[in-house]
Amino acid sequence: LRHDIVEVLRNLAPMETEVRTADGRWYVQRLRPYRTHDDRIEGVVATFVEITDRKRAEYADRSLATVVRDSNDAVLTVDLEGRILGWNRGAELIYGWSEADMLGKSIEMLMPEGNGDETRTFLARLTQGSHHETFETRRCARDGRELIMWMTATAVTNDQGKTIAVTCTERDITALRQVERELKFAMLAAEQSNTQKTLVLASASHDLRQPLQSLTLLNSVLARQVTDPQARKVIASQADNLVAMQSLLDSLLDIAQLDLGRVEPATSVVASDDICARMRTMFQAQAEQKGLELRTRCSSAMVRSDRELLQRIVHNLVSNAIRHTEKGAVLIACRRRGDTLCIQVWDTGPGIPEDQLEDIFTMFHQLGNPARERGKGLGLGLAIANRMARILGHPLTVRSRVGRGSVFAVEVPIVAGTPGLLRSERQSSHARRPGTQCEPGSAAGAHDAPLATPTAAHSRTDIAANILSVLLIEDDLGVGGALTMLGKVSGQVWHWALQGEDALQQLDDSSLEPDILISDFRLPGGLSGLEVIAAIRARLQRQVPAILLTGDVTSLQREEVERLGCRLLYKPVDDTRLLALISEMVPGAHE
Repeated sequence: LRHDIVEVLRNLAPMETEVRTADGRWYVQRLRPYRTHDDRIEGVVATFVEITDRKRAEYADRSLATVVRDSNDAVLTVDLEGRILGWNRGAELIYGWSEADMLGKSIEMLMPEGNGDETRTFLARLTQGSHHETFETRRCARDGRELIMWMTATAVTNDQGKTIAVTCTERDITALRQVERELKFAMLAAEQSNTQKTLVLASASHDLRQPLQSLTLLNSVLARQVTDPQARKVIASQADNLVAMQSLLDSLLDIAQLDLGRVEPATSVVASDDICARMRTMFQAQAEQKGLELRTRCSSAMVRSDRELLQRIVHNLVSNAIRHTEKGAVLIACRRRGDTLCIQVWDTGPGIPEDQLEDIFTMFHQLGNPARERGKGLGLGLAIANRMARILGHPLTVRSRVGRGSVFAVEVPIVAGTPGLLRSERQSSHARRPGTQCEPGSAAGAHDAPLATPTAAHSRTDIAANILSVLLIEDDLGVGGALTMLGKVSGQVWHWALQGEDALQQLDDSSLEPDILISDFRLPGGLSGLEVIAAIRARLQRQVPAILLTGDVTSLQREEVERLGCRLLYKPVDDTRLLALISEMVPGAHE
């Protein structure tokens, strides 16, 4: 300042400069000589006008201009006639024309043939009130390549707010769209491949179950006839392997049907205490064998769900809890939360690390089983439960603390008007209280689910004292032969027909009066197993008890099975369960 004052006094001329203070503010400094009335110079007049905002705006403008100039995106300005007024370095790199080539040219020079109306359309919108347009378009480069561009068009206005030009920022997304197409194609190919594999597995359901059924029954026939201890050990080991094969097959087929979307929920009103009672009946012996307490805290609430799918979800959760709990207890509890019933399965197992809470619902994911020991499960139960819960729209959650245990919960809507009172019971190896309010109801045990496994509740039933007449309709020679052998060693008389027409012909040609019908669902000829049962009952004019066997979990009409009063067993059928069911259905058979 002192230097400037000296200069003004020396030259007697005003001086104007821009100065900045230590705190970053800008001023216009004006100095002029101070003249007295008698025209003598007696000093300097200094004025300061702050211009901080203006300086910042200028800096921003320069920075923006630098960004626009050096941007890899094409930035061009066009007037309202579409003539190019500005062309940055990014536009040169993308399109191949220099600024000198393009200034004054029409933007339609960049348009593919037949796309010229686009310019007139977006310019019209921007002049009629729109200030911003974003869309995907196509452009032509100098070398003839067609490019896919993502364009943002912004109106440039004057002080009166009138649009006088348009700035277009254009980003080349050609490579991105190509990657997206390739990725979409790869995903489609992967989905088709996965669907084909799933279809093969699902379609093979019946064919895979048939030989396994034959092996299971033949092994049971041997077990009933062989007395040598060493041979019986071999037979028992073989039975264990057959059960493992059946479990794996059932789980894989369940996954296949769920992934193909072939499982259609049949929603009805379900008694929640029946679900609890069924689980206790199925898992009591298994819990006792491991020295665990199996507790239930039931509810009288009626819920709306698919009874079979809900039962299988809870089955898988309880099975998983018992398998991974070495000491303590497993609790099946029902808790009402507003309009929903939360069915929970608590355990005192090792717990699940927080970072693996989501992974446990993926196929074949198991904690603490790197060697894939069969006794620790297959890693499919939770994946199946999760898929079924999604189909039903029932939230499935898990909470866990390492070293303390886990709780899995499925939330089911409550039917309006049901009280949802709780009924508590403890069942353990130390204390059993049969006859409580949570005893199994007839609804819970009406059908055997594919995932259900034999338990201690299914005791081996000796029905040889009564000579039963059984009519079997089964087209598979291996299964039919094994079943008739089983009937023979059990002291029963089995009549075997390969298809429905053969069974009806046997009734016409003989005095056959079967005590019970056992039929496969899928049969050759024109009649299904259900149709054969209905036809035989009509021919005999009585409601003959009937069991339907099937290895097909997709096309079976469960409503029709219930309407005809048939019992359903999924292949491979356990001999103990089959014979127990026959004895249950025909308790007063003639001798």
